[in-house]
Amino acid sequence: MVKKEKQKRYTEVSLVTFLKDFLDKSDQKTRYCFILGAGASIQSGISSGQTLARNWLNEIKNKYSDEYQVWVKENKIDENHPGNNYSKIYEKNFEIDPQKGFNALETEMDNKEPSCGYAVLANILSEGKHNIVVTTNFDSLTEDALFIYTNKKPLVCGHESLAEFISVDLIRPIIIKIHRSLLFSPKNKTEEISKLENKWEKGLTEIFNYYTPIFIGYGGNDGSLMNFLMKAEKLGKSRFIWCYWDKDESFPSKSIEDLLIKHNGIAIPIIGFDEMMIKIQDMKGYGTFDVHIIETAERRKKNYIDQIVKVNKSNEETSKSLNKITSSGTERNNYLKFLLMVDNEKDINKKREMFEANSLHFKNNTNFLVEYAILLDDLNYNLDLSKKMFKEAMNLDPNDYTIVLNYAITLSKSNEIEQANEQFQKAYSLSSDDPNVLANYAIFLFDKKKNYDKAEELLLRALGIDNKSCKTNGIYAHFLHNYKNDYDNAEVYYLKSLEIDPTYDVSVANYAVFLESVRKDISKAEIFYRKAVNLKENETNYIYNLARFLATNKISLQESDNLFKKLIATNPSNPDFYSDYAILLHLELKKYDLAGSMYKKAIDLVPDKIEYLMNYANFLDSARKNYKEAAKHYEKAIELGSSDPICLGNYAHTLLILGRKNEAEKFIYDAFDKNPLEISILSELWFYRFAHFYDEWKEIAKEELDKLISNGPTSPGWNLSEDLIIAAKSKHPEYDLVKDYAKRISEEK
Repeated sequence: MVKKEKQKRYTEVSLVTFLKDFLDKSDQKTRYCFILGAGASIQSGISSGQTLARNWLNEIKNKYSDEYQVWVKENKIDENHPGNNYSKIYEKNFEIDPQKGFNALETEMDNKEPSCGYAVLANILSEGKHNIVVTTNFDSLTEDALFIYTNKKPLVCGHESLAEFISVDLIRPIIIKIHRSLLFSPKNKTEEISKLENKWEKGLTEIFNYYTPIFIGYGGNDGSLMNFLMKAEKLGKSRFIWCYWDKDESFPSKSIEDLLIKHNGIAIPIIGFDEMMIKIQDMKGYGTFDVHIIETAERRKKNYIDQIVKVNKSNEETSKSLNKITSSGTERNNYLKFLLMVDNEKDINKKREMFEANSLHFKNNTNFLVEYAILLDDLNYNLDLSKKMFKEAMNLDPNDYTIVLNYAITLSKSNEIEQANEQFQKAYSLSSDDPNVLANYAIFLFDKKKNYDKAEELLLRALGIDNKSCKTNGIYAHFLHNYKNDYDNAEVYYLKSLEIDPTYDVSVANYAVFLESVRKDISKAEIFYRKAVNLKENETNYIYNLARFLATNKISLQESDNLFKKLIATNPSNPDFYSDYAILLHLELKKYDLAGSMYKKAIDLVPDKIEYLMNYANFLDSARKNYKEAAKHYEKAIELGSSDPICLGNYAHTLLILGRKNEAEKFIYDAFDKNPLEISILSELWFYRFAHFYDEWKEIAKEELDKLISNGPTSPGWNLSEDLIIAAKSKHPEYDLVKDYAKRISEEK
């Protein structure tokens, strides 16, 4: 006679079949919650209820040998399946000292890490749709996984008094521990787990009305949750999904079978919790989470080191304590001690020497290599070495997007545009949701690639991720100010950046420029220029901006002179400092010998910079009357591609003085063709036509000069004496008017 297989009265499907439905992207309405039992914790090293019950049953047998069989019989203990009587066994074993029961559970769960399956579960929960876990477990595996593998912080309801905070409207992960968490006197006794607390019933009823429950690793051996599920006539419109180990011959128990039948349930055989989650990971295309772990750890490590370095500056006593703390012999503490020593050093060049002296000792420390590279970059010192340091760091850790990002920034500064673009794209591919990556990539796009639309898109994305970032708000303000001429909105973002952090030096410095150039508020601009210097006293760019501002606005020429001397003494290879100091010496302080040497020093450092050539030619022309030498520098600037109408007009003037009238006329035409917006150069150009090309231009030149000179700025200090000499020698028909125009154009206001 053939034995008939028991007919199932519930539906059973394969895991893959169910997951296709679970992962259906077109289904925007169905939400699932996870009901986790002890079986979901086994692969994390926590014993199942069955194992614990069996171990405790053996302990009872040893302690109560004489009365053991009587107790087993009276309490109907199933010795083959002790997990079915978990609470009775727990209660008996620890009846003499209940604290030992708590200690046993604490020891069992101590130092346990969530298994790989919890990484997948955490990411599902963090996405916000299927965001609820209900568990009979006391462990913290789910919340630990959320902290380790995501950036989401869950609402953990580990006691029935917290049940009122349960809401189906929350998208934050919610973890509900119906037998309480380990630290809140977890429920284990029969009387405690025989009935579900009323507060839980209310919350779970609402959940099951909106969520389809997926049971994983739950044996249904407690009375509380199972009784609640059985007595409920109807919990929502969804079917129960019950996952069971496919080698569990005891599945289903009578109570589980009745529950599946009552709620139109589906049974799904699985190999284990981790295996089920790995299948979800595969079908969702998550990839592995090891990179996230490393990135998170490195970010926390960097934040910790940055905070240590910051607090080191708070007072001398704290600095002494940190020096003592970091004096241990470990490589890690040696590096931290080194950083504190560097931080305490005020001379930036000595900082560089300290890095150089320790470069062999810390050659395998990526943080050291990156910090060294950034310092060299900031100093504009040996950028080839800076790039070498970045490459070595990337070889040690090729997936650290912060290293790639900083390398891209250095390449951008050295105008290696295509290489920089490649590295920015790599940093973006490694971490496309990091606001710092988005913001710095945007800077590169608007500053170097002139791709303003893409840059703005990245900045707005960065602000969407973190609108409280003083840096991102400041960068967007700078972008609106300098690249979109949207001044009102630029000021809104400057002020927002400074409201978030009034000490953020970059926004302070940029807002100073905005106040000077856009708002023309010189007194307020001075406050911000000085504040930037005070916030970062060794930042050469801030000192340079203040020196330039003081000179340009004639606020304190002597202070500007002192600042430029300081800049050149500490940064002898920066040509901008020589060039702008030369302008101060030339135009304001009238120290021509020193001005000439400063102009030449800038050109010696960068021979082909048009701006330097123009400024020096202007000096040779106006201050030294060395017209032949001035002409050579104007010619070189034009050969290099200068189309600046001022350069063209000044060169034309020099040619006129040298008697090269026909050549001069061509460059006057060229200057007009460039449509100069500055009235000063327009007045000069029309003067040249009136003074040197009178017969052709006399009437229109007079008309334009009268209009220009009366309406706006001219060219104070511009030397037109040679033009008067030429006009006198050629017996200009309206020499007195030429003389009058020259005076009105060049006179100091």
